[in-house]
Amino acid sequence: MSRPRQLVLFFAIVFGFTWSIAGLSILAPELGRRLLGEVSLTNPWIILAVYTPSLTSIGLTATLEGRSGLARLVARLDPRRFHPIWWAIVLLGIPALTALGMLLLGHPITFGGVGAAVTAAGLGLVFDPGPLGEEFGWRGYALPRLLERFSPFVATLILGLIWATWHVPAFYFPGMPQSQINLPMFFLGAVSVSMFMTWHQLRSGGSLLLAILTHLMANHGGDALRSSFNDTALGFAIAAVVILVAERRRFFTRQTVTPPIW
Repeated sequence: MSRPRQLVLFFAIVFGFTWSIAGLSILAPELGRRLLGEVSLTNPWIILAVYTPSLTSIGLTATLEGRSGLARLVARLDPRRFHPIWWAIVLLGIPALTALGMLLLGHPITFGGVGAAVTAAGLGLVFDPGPLGEEFGWRGYALPRLLERFSPFVATLILGLIWATWHVPAFYFPGMPQSQINLPMFFLGAVSVSMFMTWHQLRSGGSLLLAILTHLMANHGGDALRSSFNDTALGFAIAAVVILVAERRRFFTRQTVTPPIW
């Protein structure tokens, strides 16, 4: 199967399964509650839906590329594949971006301390299915294939919009975090975070570990600051503009050689 068809199949499975579960609960709420239960991040069906991108990535890689493909995918979790400075950029830089967004929006910054920050991130990794459940799919499977056909900017814009669109059903359920977020701001945040992720994917050898950590910190890096989603989205938007200006040659030129580890 050609790489473009692999990409289409990936998106079809991810959207088909996730939106089928969401559609049942939206269009037939009584039936949805009887069959699936209340929609929340503790519902096993919802957790499975959130894990669909990663599970689909692993399943397609195993089917189409065998053990060697799975080995290449898993190898991208190795922290030795990127420079240690990326730990600081992701773990400290993202809360700093959130703080910048808070300052620009006039929101007071209340830091709960290092312990609170570590606890927030740790609990997020355990109880938030998004980072592990999604990033093997979005950045592990979809992004490399998009980069084979488009410049990093176009590939990121496509993936960011698809990623945001995939979340849209969650805005209809009070039990989901997205129900409290402004939809246009969410799209801005998703595309901006995607630009940040593509930047470190191109610079770190396609590290899946960094993608997972970035997703985690984007969701929970501002918890200890008592920030809102808008704060984080604005911070990432500013970072995306800076990255595009500083890395314009890299982002606006199609990659002629696919990174070997991908």
